[in-house]
Amino acid sequence: MAAPRRNARRARPTLAERARGLGPVLLLWVNRGLVLAAIAVLLIGARFALDGLRGLPVERIVVAGKLENLQEAALRDALATELGGGLLFLDLDELRDRVEAMPWVYRAQLRRRFPGTLEVRVVEQVPIARWGEGAFLNHEARVIDVSDAERWSDLPRLRGPE
Repeated sequence: MAAPRRNARRARPTLAERARGLGPVLLLWVNRGLVLAAIAVLLIGARFALDGLRGLPVERIVVAGKLENLQEAALRDALATELGGGLLFLDLDELRDRVEAMPWVYRAQLRRRFPGTLEVRVVEQVPIARWGEGAFLNHEARVIDVSDAERWSDLPRLRGPE
């Protein structure tokens, strides 16, 4: 047997041998490309879904709670100016503050009910005493604005420093 030559040229790998070496690398890049394509499809789908939800209008306002002094139409009018942005993007805290600033409203809770409904729960102020000549106090001894004072004329009258 002859000793191998030191300067012997190595035989070139065949095409099949080279393809076997590229297989794992090629699969890795194909895998990465598919993952990136899937992420792109998900992001585009999320964008279309968000655009669809943004346009979801408020179709109904449901008022819950016992309303004796507050007019439901006045409540709806106070809310109507802020409903143009769609149901999903309503600022419920700002709307609640707007409703609670109305006369006769002690507390308000707002929530979204899909699809297209805004639910408003209202607890009205209850005057427990007259304060001075034209004001009234609620159960927390806070002065409240009452429009029809004659209706509450039988309440006890309290006087004191303003």
